[in-house]
Amino acid sequence: MAANEKSSAVLTDAEFKKALECHANSDLATCKVCPLLNRPGCAYTLSEIALDLINRLEADKEALIAGQETLQKALADKNAEIEKLKNECFGLSIQCIAMKDCIVTAAEEAVQEFAERLKERAKETVVYKNELCVMGAPFVNVKDIDNLVKEMVGETE
Repeated sequence: MAANEKSSAVLTDAEFKKALECHANSDLATCKVCPLLNRPGCAYTLSEIALDLINRLEADKEALIAGQETLQKALADKNAEIEKLKNECFGLSIQCIAMKDCIVTAAEEAVQEFAERLKERAKETVVYKNELCVMGAPFVNVKDIDNLVKEMVGETE
């Protein structure tokens, strides 16, 4: 609470504090500087102001406790949400690894199948090397390779 905030319609909090100090001394000399000087029933007025201030401080305390409880619940909710998202991310990571493995396996199988089919299309032919005839050397036509690629990816000629 600020020093100039009203603790009641009568005094600011700073004035109330000064009046309490004056009344605590029980010395008539201090009454001359008391903010309640020349007010009849100053002790009663002081009690009313004190009760009002206590009630406001208790209300402020309750509001702060309620606010703290609300913030703690919100924090717990956010922490639970973070944990849920962490678990989801972990699950997605596992799925990505599994998908990568499937893709790698599929690529390896496709290459292997391509090689097998290419071997099937290879034709025995006569190849000349340094004017020597080598019989039975496998030969694959470039057109056969192109057609095989189209066939494997599902394109029609």
